Amino acid sequence: EAEAEAEERWALADILGHGAAWEAAAAAPPDVAELVRGGRAMWAGSSELVRAQGYLTKCAIRSRKNWRERWFVVRGAQLLWFKHERQVKPQGAVRLMPGTAVELHPGLKDRPFGFVVRNPDIPTGLHVHCASEPERRRWVAAVSAAVRAAADAAALL
Repeated sequence: EAEAEAEERWALADILGHGAAWEAAAAAPPDVAELVRGGRAMWAGSSELVRAQGYLTKCAIRSRKNWRERWFVVRGAQLLWFKHERQVKPQGAVRLMPGTAVELHPGLKDRPFGFVVRNPDIPTGLHVHCASEPERRRWVAAVSAAVRAAADAAALL
């Protein structure tokens, strides 16, 4: 059983494009969280870098009343959200273009670890809540890095 699990992890590492290098250098295959933390994970079938992924609680953009847990992914120059991690087509996305602002939300009584992503597409902002302060710092850093990368790419054009 342990051998089958290790084979699955190596297969996943191969899908992410790092299997051969890891297999040659490591006794055990890396897990997805490790690849994401190291900034090395790639979206399956794409060359776009995945900077962060995980569950966050999102406020409805239009009504501002409903909060729902969603699977978020910072991929390339987009912040995508899905109903769950196995969903293939995103429920929504925010383009992380130059000029996108990432602001710490002062927090609500029951949601103290929030942040807001604003750009011309969503001037009122996408409000999300994390489970902890370290998680919020990680997400803000990942989104900010994607915005900086988009700005650097735009400057080259």
